[in-house]
Amino acid sequence: TTPCLIITSAPRTASGEVIEFGRSTYRSDRYDITVAYRAT
Repeated sequence: TTPCLIITSAPRTASGEVIEFGRSTYRSDRYDITVAYRAT
């Protein structure tokens, strides 16, 4: 019942094939998360 952040990633090749798949779960009482992003 603790809030959490779930990050799912699926990097792909130039042709669109998935290389790997990952899902990470971060509990809100254990982590401070900073997200930096840029426009592409």
